[in-house]
Amino acid sequence: MRESGFVQAGTPRVVVVGYGAVGAYRAHTLMQGGCRLAIVSSDIESQSKAAVEHPCAWVAGSIEELDAGGYHWRECLAVITLRAGSHYQIFHQLAYYGVRHMVFEEALAESASELAGMAERAAKEGISIRVSEPSPPDSYEQFLADLTGWIQAA
Repeated sequence: MRESGFVQAGTPRVVVVGYGAVGAYRAHTLMQGGCRLAIVSSDIESQSKAAVEHPCAWVAGSIEELDAGGYHWRECLAVITLRAGSHYQIFHQLAYYGVRHMVFEEALAESASELAGMAERAAKEGISIRVSEPSPPDSYEQFLADLTGWIQAA
């Protein structure tokens, strides 16, 4: 079984894209789970909130800003907490940067054609995708444990 950079260093590297209510909750849970966290939010107030709530996290205003800073994309899991309308674009952007493990909150895409395009690229480039539905607090810890197993098996 091959280990990816996500678990090799012993500390999972996760980027949370979006820092609204769901993103803040996921970031808190991931940080409590021992993950090295990066947070991307285009909203300046959300960036400030994320920086205060997670002083050890790398907080950026965009995926491009995180990339310009030298973020190690291939060694991370991306958790996308934005609305489904942005998932198609974010998926392709993260795939371009080399992310191979992505979790999307709620709906994966807004249309069948978007879903087909994402599935085709995922299959072609070996990208693993999961969808997470909103869940009670104690079930996300189990979800995080399941993710670690999923990444290790990839």
